[in-house]
Amino acid sequence: MATYTGTINVGATEISNLEFHRMFVMKMRLVIATEMAAQTTPAANGYFTIADVIKMATWPARCVPLLLMTEVVTPSTAAATADIGFAGGQELEAGFDCDAAAGTCTTDSCMDAAVASGFIDGDTVDFEVLTANMSDGDYRFYIVGFDMDA
Repeated sequence: MATYTGTINVGATEISNLEFHRMFVMKMRLVIATEMAAQTTPAANGYFTIADVIKMATWPARCVPLLLMTEVVTPSTAAATADIGFAGGQELEAGFDCDAAAGTCTTDSCMDAAVASGFIDGDTVDFEVLTANMSDGDYRFYIVGFDMDA
């Protein structure tokens, strides 16, 4: 395979060609029991059920998610999984392991769909229960992104 030197900005990059945007980390803490107590139906049932969606945060328009970091503070007693993404989707992480051992940390680069879903109009960052009823669990989520309008 050949390597070619392009003709655009080959030398020192012109400062006028650089754009500076603001990087940020969105931090969220999801304690299932706390969220369940704040909602009428889950509190009456004693759990969040399959396909329930918990809206965790508002994602601003024109911001691009790059990386999701997760931490299990206290695992769920149920063998549950969840999708983390926009509008109840799985754009940030598909099949998050809610009953992983305490202290388990993972990182995932965001899928291409995350850019399309969250970038133009903004959205909500959601946790969707997939495989089991959940009554407990404590999790931290961090999304690294950048603001195109900054």
